[in-house]
Amino acid sequence: MLLFHGSLFAVELPKQAEELRQEAEKIRSKSPWLAQIWPGFWPENQPFIVFNTVGETLLFTTDEPLPGYEAKHSNYYYYTERLPNTTDFAYFINYPLPNNQLATAVRIHDLNSEVIDTLLHEAFHGYQSLHFNNLHASSFLEPSYFSEPTVRGLLRFQFSLAQKAHAEQGEELVRDWLTFRVAFQHAIAPEIGELLASFEHLEGTAHWVGIQAAYAEHSRNQLGDFLRHFQARFENSNHVRTSAYATGAFLVDILNEYSPDDYDWRAQLEAGNTPLALAVELFDIDPETAMNEMNALLERHNSNYRNRLMALPL
Repeated sequence: MLLFHGSLFAVELPKQAEELRQEAEKIRSKSPWLAQIWPGFWPENQPFIVFNTVGETLLFTTDEPLPGYEAKHSNYYYYTERLPNTTDFAYFINYPLPNNQLATAVRIHDLNSEVIDTLLHEAFHGYQSLHFNNLHASSFLEPSYFSEPTVRGLLRFQFSLAQKAHAEQGEELVRDWLTFRVAFQHAIAPEIGELLASFEHLEGTAHWVGIQAAYAEHSRNQLGDFLRHFQARFENSNHVRTSAYATGAFLVDILNEYSPDDYDWRAQLEAGNTPLALAVELFDIDPETAMNEMNALLERHNSNYRNRLMALPL
């Protein structure tokens, strides 16, 4: 682990930089671990930026910094005013630095998660924009797609099944959830199923990276908290997107846990395959089998949904 001593750090940085310094130290201390989460994404000397609500900023870079810094210590540069072309928004992705460096910047206040979680999540979106294919294949559906109560109910059902599968950590439940997702996407509401899978590719992978970065061996518990407390409404595209943070990260967990050691699922995701498609392939689930098993899944896990399904034209 890379550790820095506050007494040495404070030699040249002013007192008002202390809070920024503490957050930067947390991030740098985890650099060896961050570099392993997704090889190629976050090298150990990756530049990054933290700033506060009044615009004071601390930049880490081992290369050339932006001009205008007021103080420095080693590879840390302190700016008393907001960086050029930034506002009071909570984060900035791929902020340009000299010599073609790109850094993600996050505000350290008013975040709903750990700073390092937000930083790595948003930085991974920057990485996606440069290295992932077929992102945003689906991004919005008209509200009419969600007008059928049965469709919303089945979306809630699959989410509850994901919650159960994650909580019990059983391979059979994982297979049941994936089987239901295949049936939903191929025969009941393909457009909504594709939308969910697309958001899982975009947001689920970034969410997985962020919680791995912030919580390491406790990341599974953190994801479980998100799954347990999410309000599964599914009345519009945005609700589907929000749910995909959790289900997408769970799918990445499944790939990480069940894939053979010689299978590079990260490269497959970068190539444009969704986490759902890879997990379904891994568990060898075909659409015909999924449809044949769907009623049994509804009966076994929640019989109330089976009666609603009977009224839905397939």
